[in-house]
Amino acid sequence: MEMLMTCISMGNPHAVFFCDDVEAVELERIGPLIENHNLFPNRINAHFVQVQSPSEFTMRTWERGSGLTLACGTGACACQVAAAITGRCGRRATAHLPAVT
Repeated sequence: MEMLMTCISMGNPHAVFFCDDVEAVELERIGPLIENHNLFPNRINAHFVQVQSPSEFTMRTWERGSGLTLACGTGACACQVAAAITGRCGRRATAHLPAVT
């Protein structure tokens, strides 16, 4: 599987992957592979983002050292920056994070 990423630093490292359906991503399986990939000797946070519109996206996060997480403030900022610089969203957007079930 080929995956393109946008890497962003918010003072900590983030890899952002845009996809069609964030719920279909096997984050528990793929998150540790990205976090510990040899490209990232200090590990990295991995985010999968589904863009709904130029002002709205949904994200899921695998946080380095913590695993699957429901919220990541610097991650939401990194996803917004990645969406803006790749032309997927404007400079302001609403980030939807997973709901607690």
